[in-house]
Amino acid sequence: MRRRAQAQCTLALVFLLASAVHAQNAFEPPSAAGIFNRYVAATGGQAAYDRIQNQITAITLTRDGQAVGHSTYYQTRAGDFRLIDVAGDQTTETGLNAGVAWRKTPESAELLESEGERGRVLRDAVMLPESQWRRFYKDAVFETGAPVEGKSCYQVAATPFVGQFQRLWFDDESGLLVKQEVTEPEGSVEFLFEDYSDAGAGLRMARKQTIQVNGVTFVVTVDRVQFNQPIPASTFDLPPEIARLLKKKSAQ
Repeated sequence: MRRRAQAQCTLALVFLLASAVHAQNAFEPPSAAGIFNRYVAATGGQAAYDRIQNQITAITLTRDGQAVGHSTYYQTRAGDFRLIDVAGDQTTETGLNAGVAWRKTPESAELLESEGERGRVLRDAVMLPESQWRRFYKDAVFETGAPVEGKSCYQVAATPFVGQFQRLWFDDESGLLVKQEVTEPEGSVEFLFEDYSDAGAGLRMARKQTIQVNGVTFVVTVDRVQFNQPIPASTFDLPPEIARLLKKKSAQ
């Protein structure tokens, strides 16, 4: 569940700059670098992003208007990651610590070592990825201008540091990310980003994501986001079950 585009305010200045950029046709020809940099500026600016050292986000997942799950994830700039998913009476935890990717339920525990599963956790662990696009994407190219729900957009194809390529659409007028297609082992997943608003720390983010996967529509709503809060180091510790698996693997 991903994506998770974060952002900022100073709207008067941003819209002024966006208008000036548009008027001067600064993307002639468009470039992936220019489009990503414009997104960063429109959502808060690189300096604001660089001040963020950790992030705690709580979300609700709904289908057909009914809540089907709640998730809380913890991320640090150093790459520590823990995700807690609750669906009904089932809790699933996923994490990354010192390069070890893992998943745990009340019934099972496993090290995530396949390219697809491990790659997904490595990507999810990157905090505010579009603000670190040079690190997150190993290559990115402008493809074309393509509309999204009637809005003129710039379309970019980008390959993350692990995993298959993605396509991203940025609103021509505002510079905001409005759509993303991600290739996963299960197939293509489409994200639509809406309701950009103040997230604190001088950033703006999309508070709503509509996700299409295998013909099913889910809606993700951001309930709470916090930046630079005290997070106990133990949050990212390997659960005992995972530590035992790791020890057993090392002994083989």
